[in-house]
Amino acid sequence: MSYPNIKGISPSRVNPEQLHLLKQVFFESDDSQKGFLDRSDVKVAVLSLLGYKPSKFEVDEILGCNKGITLQGFIEIMLPKLQDRDDDDEIRQIFMTFDMQCKGFINAIDLQRVFSEVAQHIPTHRIHSVFRYVVLYFAFNLCDKDIFLFSQHNIVVIEY
Repeated sequence: MSYPNIKGISPSRVNPEQLHLLKQVFFESDDSQKGFLDRSDVKVAVLSLLGYKPSKFEVDEILGCNKGITLQGFIEIMLPKLQDRDDDDEIRQIFMTFDMQCKGFINAIDLQRVFSEVAQHIPTHRIHSVFRYVVLYFAFNLCDKDIFLFSQHNIVVIEY
């Protein structure tokens, strides 16, 4: 299988699953099937791929001086970001996105605030229902290893 020639990345470092994911995110984010991602599409793609809403600066950095980015350009820019992703750091960043007041826990109000910013179409009752499910899941499915990991990282996950 041949992979695109990606600047600064050895072909041996190109993971087929990551490449497939990048292509899938690109085409799903290209709403009107223009063949490129514009500013709005890039925001959706980064959110889908990396799990956070990119800053204006990051979107400008991805687009450069262009109005859009092609699949090849998207892969060249996003593959290193995907490969260099630190899962623990990613979890901390996502947690901090929800816990804006640095309380050390996430409650239903925090969850609702974030969803109102990134997914306005999801009804409030659905958000609260999912939150209740997560609370119950954690309450009945935590094992000693999970509790150790949470205490080791000083994380309180949920409060209701």
